[in-house]
Amino acid sequence: MKFWYPAFLLICILIGLQPCFAQQKKIDSLWSVWHDSTQADTNRLKAINKLVWDVYLFSQPDTAYHLAQQQYDFAEFVSNKNYMATALNMQGVSSGIMGNYDLALIRIIHACNLYESLNDKKSLASMQGNLGLLYIKQGYYMEAIEIYGKCMKIQEELKDSSGLANSLQNLGIIYDLQGHHEQALSCYTRCLEIFKRLLDEKRNMAHALINIGAVYTEKEEYLKGRDHFMEGLLLGEEVHDNISTSNALIGLGQIEQKLGNHSLAKEYFYMALEITKKLGNKEDISASLLGLAVSHALQGNHGKAIELGSDAMKIAADIPTQTRAAAKILYESYKAIGKNRKALEMHELYIQMHDSIVNEETKEASIRQQYKFTYEKKAAADSLHHVAAINEQDIKIAFQNKLGFALVIFLLSILVFSILLFKRFQITRDQKQIIEAASTRTKDSIMYAKRIQSSILTSDAYIKSCLDDYYILYKPKDIVSGDFYWLYKQENGSVLIAMADCTGHGVPGAFMSMIGTALLNEIIIEKGVTKVNEVLELIRTHIISAFEQKGSKHHIQDGMDITFIDYNATKRTLSFSGAGQRFYILRDGEFIEVKGNSCPVGYYFGREKPFDLKEITLMPKDQLYLFSDGIVDQFGGENRKKFGFNRLQEAISEGASLPMDEQKKILEDALLSWQGHYEQIDDISVMGIKVS
Repeated sequence: MKFWYPAFLLICILIGLQPCFAQQKKIDSLWSVWHDSTQADTNRLKAINKLVWDVYLFSQPDTAYHLAQQQYDFAEFVSNKNYMATALNMQGVSSGIMGNYDLALIRIIHACNLYESLNDKKSLASMQGNLGLLYIKQGYYMEAIEIYGKCMKIQEELKDSSGLANSLQNLGIIYDLQGHHEQALSCYTRCLEIFKRLLDEKRNMAHALINIGAVYTEKEEYLKGRDHFMEGLLLGEEVHDNISTSNALIGLGQIEQKLGNHSLAKEYFYMALEITKKLGNKEDISASLLGLAVSHALQGNHGKAIELGSDAMKIAADIPTQTRAAAKILYESYKAIGKNRKALEMHELYIQMHDSIVNEETKEASIRQQYKFTYEKKAAADSLHHVAAINEQDIKIAFQNKLGFALVIFLLSILVFSILLFKRFQITRDQKQIIEAASTRTKDSIMYAKRIQSSILTSDAYIKSCLDDYYILYKPKDIVSGDFYWLYKQENGSVLIAMADCTGHGVPGAFMSMIGTALLNEIIIEKGVTKVNEVLELIRTHIISAFEQKGSKHHIQDGMDITFIDYNATKRTLSFSGAGQRFYILRDGEFIEVKGNSCPVGYYFGREKPFDLKEITLMPKDQLYLFSDGIVDQFGGENRKKFGFNRLQEAISEGASLPMDEQKKILEDALLSWQGHYEQIDDISVMGIKVS
């Protein structure tokens, strides 16, 4: 199950992350209206507003932010303040989802100013409610209560049931955070009843159900909590609200943890982690990691708990509450394994973070009103500047209208020809817009896939903790890559390193690289298999089984070539197993070539043989070079020849006496010089490691 979930996630991303096939036609229609310049301005604004809110905001907040900027720019161009304000609101919400509360505050206050200038009380109350939610997120409960008191008074006057329910829900959050569980439950239950009476409020119903589940969890009524989390999860998935889905999964994980079902709890936390990574919310990513860390600690796997807790602490370095929680679990795990010095450090950090949270709340309360006053002055100045811009735009529009009138007179004089030409233009324009819209969606999806793939590759910070002197040259042919590299440091100090080249490049290769990374994580980190040839055997078994390659009439040749080593710098030993690849050891100016098996990791015409294991003793000052075939296959030079193994060795030898980062530059310069004007034909990956 752990293997299929990330693979399924990548498939969703690569097809555009649209809510479902049944809605695709409606979404395409909205895109068509937005890109159709012949549509009325309000129709175009309605279309993009619906796209941002219904399709992207709660599943791809970064995409939603940029689309909302397009809405704002167009609304500003046509002088529609209402849609300018809604665009700012959606930017504020998306920023909040991604954890950027300062930017969210700026956008929401700007939206409030616009609604106030329009005397739109209903929308102003809604925006102030969002402002209150930001205050809650940052711990400013008294200010939030004051805001919701004003909002609810306006909403009751306007009989705004939906707005009133949202305010009740946010008041419930405040009560919950302050430990007043019965008052919180009352608010959540009332708002849920209101949402059930209204149409199109499934997303808010999901939020209310999840909040009720959280209260029952805190009251230790776990079965009631689980029921509400599960109902909220189903609603969240139905409306494609990734925030509700991830929060419900975290809540379910915490309940199963309390009930002692640690395997199921970890499944929930792993699924939540994948979704929160996509949303980019550091607080929720950290919460998912900490849930996993606690489960491992409760099962006695304190080494894994320390690893996950440390990852959570790095991600949440600027979030004191999460840093405090991470410090607590790290303290308990270090203490359990007898590392008292590290345990003491974590305990001191826990105390420090507690004091920091209290001090920060006191300090920020004193500067918040000054910040708001300063920003509102700036917003007013911006508004005056915008009025001048609109006047200038009105002059331009008037001139364009006159020019258009003259053009109409000219067209009437050649009526028949003009009609034919115009019809031809319409057809061409419509086709171009359809193609551009499809291209934009595809590119956006692939760019998002690139961000996901980049996050899955082993981070530079982690690699630096594993290796002393190294470089990685990583050049995808397309936006996403079929090559990937992966490292994992074992408790005995040795480092497992994989350099893989998957079938194809671009989207198909990226899909296979996702599968390869997921399998390495599952086999090594979860199952504890670390012998390099045995790992490759298990990966091959999974890949063949996953694509049902042996059960089909036409065997699918999907798989990967890989160099996989277990490198121990202290003992200067290296275990190697490979598939379709080789690597070099440079020793005293001479290259030692080490080859793996000729068959790939995958189906190979029914001739799958066990992967060989080679044990190598390294010498001081040896240098290791792992690479995919993309660099040696690259065409270039005067006669369009391949770069080849000889030129690769020459480029490595040229910089062999230099530090690794300078070696990387020499190799990259040699490759670019050889390539010249020729197109890159494959993904290129090279890793150099200097043995101390």
